[in-house]
Amino acid sequence: MAASGQLMIGPDIGGFLGKPGAELLIRWYQAGCLYPYFRNHTISKKCSQEPWEFGKKAEERIRKIIQLRYSLMVYIYTSVRQTCLTGVPAFRALWIDYPKDPMVHVAEWSETEYLFGDSLLLAPVLKRGKRKRDVYLPYGKWYSFCGEYIFEGGKIHEVDVPLELTPIFVKAGSIIPFITEPIQHTGELYKSTISLRVYPSDSKAEGEFYLDDGETLEFTKGDYEIVKIQGERKTGGTWYFNISREGKKKKFIEIGEITIFGEEKSNYLVFEK
Repeated sequence: MAASGQLMIGPDIGGFLGKPGAELLIRWYQAGCLYPYFRNHTISKKCSQEPWEFGKKAEERIRKIIQLRYSLMVYIYTSVRQTCLTGVPAFRALWIDYPKDPMVHVAEWSETEYLFGDSLLLAPVLKRGKRKRDVYLPYGKWYSFCGEYIFEGGKIHEVDVPLELTPIFVKAGSIIPFITEPIQHTGELYKSTISLRVYPSDSKAEGEFYLDDGETLEFTKGDYEIVKIQGERKTGGTWYFNISREGKKKKFIEIGEITIFGEEKSNYLVFEK
């Protein structure tokens, strides 16, 4: 549907008919945490499938998944804006970005994994009781979202996916904006410091983030901010990050801590125009 132009989509988490078990609901939240349209929804007066209906442990796991989505909201908002500018869906099949890779046209991968934006790949668990799954990652280098593991692309990898883990992978060379402190709604984005998660490729990484007021059409008059970040590790091991801003809303996005993955130690300097 996204490829055909229906951009703001997402199925009802938990399913519209019938009642899922706790495991299915948790896995569905994990699968859906990057859906453009993200909601738990069910048929009226037939069953209750709110997270708290499945016990404290399930509720807490689902709470963390929802919080992960909020932590990535600047990335999500930036990606949806790119969709509005280009028509390329933010929520998309692997073959949109990697059309010449024959593996991404195989149903085992094209129908069980998806990309969101330019940098993230999500490979949810789709079978009951599974705590591992095979993941195909397209050519290039990929990181686990936590940055602990690095994978070679163009290969199938068996990965551990315990029930509390949302299996997200990040393309090398990306800088992902991340809100570390918990927030309760999108209005709190504007009071939050944006941390940067850096996943290097050949000692380089880059990112671009966008925010406007989220409520009006004032962005059409330039009332927004675009932050562009170029990072490179120089001789001696120090990273240099150059930050530039566009739009009327200067300092709309406050940059906080920078975490560089794949390196035991990292020093960095930030230069802002």
